[in-house]
This record gives sequence, structure tokens and C-alpha cells, in this order.
Amino acid sequence: EIIRLSGIRKGTPMLSLNQDEIEQAIEQNPYLKFRYLEKRWPGTVILSVREREACCWMTWNGILYAMDKQRMVLFETEDLTVRPAALVRVDGLKIRSGALTGQQLVLESQEQQETFSTLFLEMKVLGCTELVEEADLSNLSSLLLTTRDGFTVSMGDRQNIHAKLRSMLLTREELLKRGYRSGVINVSLPETPIFSPPSV
Repeated sequence: EIIRLSGIRKGTPMLSLNQDEIEQAIEQNPYLKFRYLEKRWPGTVILSVREREACCWMTWNGILYAMDKQRMVLFETEDLTVRPAALVRVDGLKIRSGALTGQQLVLESQEQQETFSTLFLEMKVLGCTELVEEADLSNLSSLLLTTRDGFTVSMGDRQNIHAKLRSMLLTREELLKRGYRSGVINVSLPETPIFSPPSV
């Protein structure tokens, strides 16, 4: 499929290969992200491509969208009974354009775009994407996560997201050892996390 999309055939002159055109052609498939093209003389071409992975979903105007961490829409449906099980639900995105499969969602604020990208990149780096059920980005001064096992995580603003996620993971692990299964973990100051158990 990648070779077909690239348009490269046996006998295609190596000097005629245009990397920008090949990148555009391959990325017609929203699940593919072009990385690079390498020419090995006399007659070998290497295409490096990675598969985009859906990490989150949201609903907007009665449609459910699944996206990767660069906000590329990989899937859409009007069936709102669909709930992508292992993906994070995102609330509070303010969309300007791009809400179609194969397009990148453009948000109304650059700040929200950067927060989204940083949050999902750091969750992937720390291996905790599947632990998070919901991310509320409606207020960038008060980011909120909900874990699949019942904790609410108050992150404060978008500074130091890596440190805050790491603090959340360590605190949650300790709380589970102590028998807690819900409550609020405040990591707005990641060095000194605060836990508030659920009120009885």
C-alpha cells in the first residue's frame, strides 16, 4: 500500500524522485506519517513511514472523532454509542477547522494546541495514556484528568506537564497500596502532591 501510494515503480529514474510529492501522496492515507526517503545507488529506494496511532477521541456537532497526538483525525462516526475503549476522551477543545478524516484539527488558540500536543506526547513518553480515561482542556489554568480507576487529577496550568504526570503516577501507586480507589490528586506543585480523599 505504501509503495502504491508513493507512485514509485521499477524503472522510475532515481533523479526524478521528489520527496515532497512522495510525502503528500503517502499521507493521503491518514494512518500513515511519512518520515524520510533515502536513495541508495545504484537502484534502491528506502521509504521510512510510521503508522499513526489513535490516542484520544472527542465529540463535536454530533460527530465522534478519533485522533492521534498531532490532532490528525483518523476516524469519524455519527454513531455516538461508539466509545473507543482504550482511548482518552478529550473535553473542552475549541475547534476552528479540520474536523474531517485525514485532516488535522486546528484549534482556536495556539496555546490550547500546544497544551494538547505536550500532554499527549508526555503521556506516551511516560506510558500512561491507557491509564487516563478523560482529559478536560477547557480551562488551561486548571487542567483536569480522570483515571480509569477513579482518581481525579488536578494539574493546574500547562507548565511542567512531564513532572506533574510523573508525580501523579507515583502518588496514585502509593494511594493504591494504601487501599484508596478514588479521590483528588492535586499535582499543580509536582514536588508536593496533595491528596483529598472522597468525602463520605
